[in-house]
Amino acid sequence: MFTAKRTGFTIVELLIVIVVIGILAAITIVAYNGIQDKTKHSAAKSAASQVSKKILLYAVENNDAYPADLQDISIAASGQTSYQYVSDNTVSPRTYCVTATFQNVSYYQSTTQLTPVPGACSGHGLNGLPPNLAANPSFETETTPVTTRTNLAINPSFEVNTTGWSTVNGGTGAAVATSTTQAHTGSRSLVYTYGDSVTQDSGPVGNIAATAGVTYSVSAWVYAPAAISGGLRIMVFGAAIGNTERGTISATTGSWVRLTYTTTASATGTLTYAIAKGAGTADTGKLLYIDSVLVEASSAAGYYFSGASSSIGDFSYAWSGTTHSSASTERAPGLASYSQNGSGLVRMRSAERSTSGNYSGRVLVTTAATNPGLFQVLTLQPGTYTFISKVWIESGVSANVALTAQGTGVAVGSTTGFQGSTTLQGQWVELRRLITVSVVTNLNFYVYIPSTYTVVGASFWVDDFAVVAGDCTSSACY
Repeated sequence: MFTAKRTGFTIVELLIVIVVIGILAAITIVAYNGIQDKTKHSAAKSAASQVSKKILLYAVENNDAYPADLQDISIAASGQTSYQYVSDNTVSPRTYCVTATFQNVSYYQSTTQLTPVPGACSGHGLNGLPPNLAANPSFETETTPVTTRTNLAINPSFEVNTTGWSTVNGGTGAAVATSTTQAHTGSRSLVYTYGDSVTQDSGPVGNIAATAGVTYSVSAWVYAPAAISGGLRIMVFGAAIGNTERGTISATTGSWVRLTYTTTASATGTLTYAIAKGAGTADTGKLLYIDSVLVEASSAAGYYFSGASSSIGDFSYAWSGTTHSSASTERAPGLASYSQNGSGLVRMRSAERSTSGNYSGRVLVTTAATNPGLFQVLTLQPGTYTFISKVWIESGVSANVALTAQGTGVAVGSTTGFQGSTTLQGQWVELRRLITVSVVTNLNFYVYIPSTYTVVGASFWVDDFAVVAGDCTSSACY
């Protein structure tokens, strides 16, 4: 019997061929895309360079003045290449910047650059996207630092001497000195020795110049090695309040405890604060350590600071006058092009986190505030615009952060595919709102908490702040 011999590929051989073809295709696609990318970059870079040469030649022929627009040098968009240009002949030295875009790749060259570099001039659209109308969109530009808080307490950490502190009602033997035995911050504290005839309210005292109608919070950390009869509390008195006020008693012994008290000055004058004992006379010779004194024009005691530390996070610290013998200030980087919405907060440039560049905008709520946030004012022509921003809400902050715009002839529409507000914490979230403008007007663009926020010391951050022409609530546009 004769059996015919079959020929062909096995399944394994076919699979091998398919895999090889797939690998070759992938290599080809990657190589092709790479060639395309190089072509785009080369074309955009060359276009920026050629236009810059014409701009500089024009300046040579026109007393160093740059062209008012690219029409002056016969440059216009052609094919897949487009241009954006800005110049200023009113400043010294005069400036220009041109952005050339080929398909979706942009290069720019300016007065300060000898050759084109990837990216776009400030205010120009990048890589084929519409220009951002907002100024300082990634918060890279800083203004003069702002004083955010002031510790009015003189010599609050007692690292050198006892300047600004004395005794009250202490009797014979009462004294203040510096000590290295205990310290809450730094290496020293103030040690107070109770004298004989100690009575209620005896202890060490300091003072500030208070202003009528201003609320002040006073706090100090204390350490009592042995129980003080009647316990310890903050006491305030003097011309600024006209009587004596006493805070809540603490009887804690053998550990550091914070005492606090808040009062409002009824008159302008001296406000004296003391670490006072509650009652009794049986404390002669006992010791009390005091450290980290904080006196602020605030309705609540904040975290302690002095001018001894140089910086923590976004904040820097300095003495207002003589080191360890004056009040101290907390300062934060100023934020260009943005205004503050609501009182009881600080807006600043932040280096703690960002999505673009090295910085973001930070809103720190310092007291109970209504609608805390930041905003920028823009003048827009009638039309449709998209308002975009990324926000980061500090973990533990239960608040709704939202976008909105206000002004004459503006309507804030709903979004498609993106949120107009968020409560997500501990991550960057992109928000978008569609804005319709019916008349030429100045509009305020807000990133804010749309409620009264009462948690003190909480922050949210803002980055990639953008306002662009058109509806791109469901597509990339910045």
